[in-house]
Amino acid sequence: MRQVSQTNKVIKWLVTLLDLVVLNILIYLFDSYGSSWLPEWSGSNIRDIYMVYNLCYLFCITLNPPILQMNKVRPDEIVRRVFTTVFCFALLAEIATGFINQSLLNLEINIVFFLILCICLWGSRLASRWAVKRARKMGRNVQSVVFVGASSNMMDLYQEMMSDPSCGYRIKGYFDDTPSSLFPTDIPYLGEIDQIIPYLDSPENESV
Repeated sequence: MRQVSQTNKVIKWLVTLLDLVVLNILIYLFDSYGSSWLPEWSGSNIRDIYMVYNLCYLFCITLNPPILQMNKVRPDEIVRRVFTTVFCFALLAEIATGFINQSLLNLEINIVFFLILCICLWGSRLASRWAVKRARKMGRNVQSVVFVGASSNMMDLYQEMMSDPSCGYRIKGYFDDTPSSLFPTDIPYLGEIDQIIPYLDSPENESV
């Protein structure tokens, strides 16, 4: 479990880094190729633009961290999270630049910039989610699970977890007072319920 948790933290930081790369590339493109129609993007304040925008985005993504590393998450949830992050970032960036007397763009250009940023982040987040799901289908970044009990509710949960291998679950077995015919034969019976603690304390089961 600890290993999976650490891997998910790494994924989250990599996604954050990718977001910053997208943001800075977009600022660079606006600065390099938009000077004729964006006079506000002048060389004299571009360093301040980079600094303010990056700090504001880091603050916003801390409040709304990526969720694509989670086992169960829908694409629309990822899209909504990106929209919320960019919306907060847009407000905070405008306030911050106003305080230093560098209102970078007029309202129309602001809308264009943040809309393009949002679209780019949607694409990068969904592509990252696809990469995570593909890795989990190959057996990487999986989370080992044991069931406690063998009721029909547990069977429903088992079927939901195993319906999509890309969610990253590996079923190691189940505990119950007696072996159950509800679970498939390839799911091992691990023992009675009072044996759970010794099982989890075993070094080879640290990933559960």
